[in-house]
Amino acid sequence: MSLHDHKRDAWHRSLGGDDPPPITSPATQQALVLAQQLAQDYHDRQRLLGPHEALAVACRDGHNTETLYSLAHRAAVATGGDADIVLQYLEHRWPDFA
Repeated sequence: MSLHDHKRDAWHRSLGGDDPPPITSPATQQALVLAQQLAQDYHDRQRLLGPHEALAVACRDGHNTETLYSLAHRAAVATGGDADIVLQYLEHRWPDFA
């Protein structure tokens, strides 16, 4: 794995070095809006998990909680948008859950 392929951690993203790319696709924009609404809802209800918490509940019933990845994926499937770009925006908005 090259350094270029390495995913930066939330601490580095919180410093502002990795701003998400511009969105050019209407489907991706629609997916982002949906994913942000879902993420805000799960965050407000304290059901948004960080990656370490997600690993801890992977063997238990985690149907009441979500990760940023699962929300980005769900929104992209629903709209035909780009899940990777949506995930980058969600990680930028909620770095503690990235």
